[in-house]
Amino acid sequence: MKEARKDNEEKVLIIDKDRSVTTVLSNRLKSVGINAFIAFDEVSAFELIKANKPDTILLDIFMKSKSGEDLLTVLKTNELTSNIPIIILSSAIDVNSKVYGFLSGASDYIVKPFRFAEVYARIKNQIRIVSMQNELEEKNKELLEKNSLLQQMTITDGLTGLYNKRYILNRLVSDITHAARYKEPISFIMVDIDHFKRINDNYGHLAGDILLKSVADTLKSIVRDVDIVARYGGEEFLIVVPNGDALGTKILAERLREQIENSTFDIEGHKLSITISIGVKSSNINLTTDSDAEVTRLIGEADTSLLRAKSNGRNRVEIFDECFSMDKSQTTDSKTNTRVNNISVSLTH
Repeated sequence: MKEARKDNEEKVLIIDKDRSVTTVLSNRLKSVGINAFIAFDEVSAFELIKANKPDTILLDIFMKSKSGEDLLTVLKTNELTSNIPIIILSSAIDVNSKVYGFLSGASDYIVKPFRFAEVYARIKNQIRIVSMQNELEEKNKELLEKNSLLQQMTITDGLTGLYNKRYILNRLVSDITHAARYKEPISFIMVDIDHFKRINDNYGHLAGDILLKSVADTLKSIVRDVDIVARYGGEEFLIVVPNGDALGTKILAERLREQIENSTFDIEGHKLSITISIGVKSSNINLTTDSDAEVTRLIGEADTSLLRAKSNGRNRVEIFDECFSMDKSQTTDSKTNTRVNNISVSLTH
């Protein structure tokens, strides 16, 4: 009758042609709670390994494979058994045999005849070493996962799941350098939710947060995979369009505006319809200043376009034009003050 085994029982495979050794050793191991299996050749050994996945293998160093190779070499080069510790059982007491065994991948070496207490102690030691290695690997895996999560948290906006302002500004330095090197256009879309303060005032800040998340998801679903969407601050979003020219980016911006305008957001039992204002800056980068200054300039011009869109009635797209800079000082003082107040309100909330 086949003896029932527990899944967590320690298992040892004995590979030795000496039946007097294997029978006694197997019985002694079973008497101390270690389930022992016996194999007399390579074929039966691998059948038992596949079926039982032993924790340790006890191997007569003189055992040969079907091809005539030392079985130790076969076991240590086989993917199925390469990580299983192997303890050599041998009547050879010379140093060369021991050196050969260890250099071939054995974890330990026991000389025949042996005392059972020594065999038992060495088996338990190998099982403990493997257990410690597995525990260390698991902890390293958990550490890597936590580090990955922490890294993700440092670059992600906690509310919307988009990239945050800090990340997008750092990334843009390399993005515009790339665009300049390969002479590719790059575009910036600055988005602002119109009259967002009214949402907070009328429905509460929780509703405002839910709306921000819904708008973020909508924007993300429309842009290309290569486009970068970030929450820039408050109710503002920045979309970076690599290799995007002015015409293509304007078409994309209009799609974003129309999608938001035609959508109804179910927020806390209220069906809300909103609009967005959008400013666009497209550029062929020719770096004459450092990358940080160029990022500041390009985002500033996209922001200027956004201010123009809001001052011209909202729910519209404005493309940056050099004339904006010419009349900016005459037309945007009051708008800038309003904008600062709105950003202050957003940060307060």
